[in-house]
Amino acid sequence: MDAVTGALNKEWENSIFGCFGDFKICLVTFIAPCYTAGKIGDKIPGLSCITAGLLFLIPVVNLIIAFKLRSGIKSVKMINEGTIATCFFALCCGCCALIQEARELGVEVPMARQ
Repeated sequence: MDAVTGALNKEWENSIFGCFGDFKICLVTFIAPCYTAGKIGDKIPGLSCITAGLLFLIPVVNLIIAFKLRSGIKSVKMINEGTIATCFFALCCGCCALIQEARELGVEVPMARQ
């Protein structure tokens, strides 16, 4: 936060279109977005892994949860993004937004051992 103006000036570290930057998160999110939503919810105050994951399975409610997750990350990481942009990314680019959010928070996805 800028001490003089009180404005948030931090940007997302990962691009919204950087979906394939972490192939494991990308794969898991496209197959089971509720898993990724749960992992993100676990790192946001006021949500839990189970709550976010289960609510993400319910049509229409999942859109609200997607918005809450993105808004929560903006608050925690002090990211400057307008409400309209947050709404657009959460609602129209759902999987890409979840992947961006997971990468922003450093969410790890377990995969089978090789």
